[in-house]
Amino acid sequence: MGTLGMPINALTGTIKFADLRGNMEFISLHTNQLTGSLDLDCLPATMRGLSLDKNKFTGQVSLEHLPEGLQSLSVSRNQLSGTICLHALPPTLERLLLSGNHFEGPLELTRLPEALAIIHLFDNMFSGQIDLSQLPERLNNLGAWNNRLSGTVRVPPGVSCWVEGCRNHSLFGGNRDLVLEGM
Repeated sequence: MGTLGMPINALTGTIKFADLRGNMEFISLHTNQLTGSLDLDCLPATMRGLSLDKNKFTGQVSLEHLPEGLQSLSVSRNQLSGTICLHALPPTLERLLLSGNHFEGPLELTRLPEALAIIHLFDNMFSGQIDLSQLPERLNNLGAWNNRLSGTVRVPPGVSCWVEGCRNHSLFGGNRDLVLEGM
């Protein structure tokens, strides 16, 4: 089993996941100055956790061929762009952090993995209507504020749409054309 942890070190350069050892399980390189694109299709099959937030990665990313045992993926606060496919995530994924990028397009939230407990999609440019009717039972932290979502969202019973401790901060705030029902 391999672990690489070098967060908050002002590291520069690019990462080639294809060159990683086959037994790598955890990589934490958040809060550095890393650049280039992220080819997540080349992650080792043994990868369980990847934290690359707060760097300068650019380009599009694919979430369709992630390792089957991946539990946590964090690429927040980079300069990533393009559309995101959420219907082929690994069944073991518990935490997905995509906030603070330039992702766009629709959000398909009806086929998320049952293990998913946290998904941060805020501060992007996602657009269109969203369906919350088939969220995983374990999901207890969904952030989708400051996007371009629209339409009417039916909030299922028992789902909170407010950030804990912030009375006026809606999980869907900043989406001017979005209406919440069932609250």
